Amino acid sequence: MKRLSCNTNLRCSKGFSLVELMIAMLLGLILVGAAIGVMLSNTLSFRATQDIAHMQDSARLGFELMARDIRQAGSIPCGNDSDIRQIVFFNEDDIPWYLDWEAGSKGQLIGYTNGSVLSELNADVEGKIVGAQALTILYANNTGASLEKENTLASTAHGLHTGDIAVICNPIEGLIFKAKVDGTKLSARLNDNTTQMLSDYKKNAVISKLKSRAWYIGENSQGGSSLYMAKHIDTDNIQRIEIASGVTDLKLHYHLKGEPNFKVAGDLSDSDWPTVNAIQITLILDDGTQAAYSFSSIVAVRNQPL
Repeated sequence: MKRLSCNTNLRCSKGFSLVELMIAMLLGLILVGAAIGVMLSNTLSFRATQDIAHMQDSARLGFELMARDIRQAGSIPCGNDSDIRQIVFFNEDDIPWYLDWEAGSKGQLIGYTNGSVLSELNADVEGKIVGAQALTILYANNTGASLEKENTLASTAHGLHTGDIAVICNPIEGLIFKAKVDGTKLSARLNDNTTQMLSDYKKNAVISKLKSRAWYIGENSQGGSSLYMAKHIDTDNIQRIEIASGVTDLKLHYHLKGEPNFKVAGDLSDSDWPTVNAIQITLILDDGTQAAYSFSSIVAVRNQPL
């Protein structure tokens, strides 16, 4: 068999030379670096888009929940013409904010600004950022039970429990009280554990749970700030719920019946709050890169005059 031989004009070659290998590696590194750069750029862009989308979702959730409470401020199942009487288990001069209805005055919807928040509200919502604006709202749940006769509920499926703060009403008057429930038997429980019959309320009177809400900006567990909602569980306990993270500020402006412009809470007197018929909510969010985003919405108060 004839053996192959190298061309006499060329040197035999069995691979790349060192120079060729180094050039190939350099070109390969350039291509890999370019690909990694594109990938990192796309990753950063994706994360930024995700952060913005998360903030928008947070703002949307915050607006929706706040709007729901604002629309219901001051509402009771029997209509706004019912005169709500004082709470029977508290001293009239010592009613906490989450039970302070004050029908016809200001209790169902109050805004606070420039550090003017009630001292007891600051204590109840631990972590609230001092000086930030806040809003408290009270209303009765629109899904209630009714009386079959005096002090007797029409059904066992009423959802009420002993210790619940409830509102009982008819088209003329209403009462906020601490409930004592035994089956279908309903009475008002006083501080000294005695009870009071609800003798003024007859068949078809409506009973609902009282809803109290405080909206504010507070410190979160990550060292930042969030939009929070505080709600009362019973007469002694407040639940603090983080609604939207990354919210650095809450700005509230109030529109009064017959007024051309929105006002801040500091410009309103006690007698102005019953005439607030719309609130402009502005949330300021931070995406972690020192960039601030602002989201605004206007919500009508259904139970206030237009």
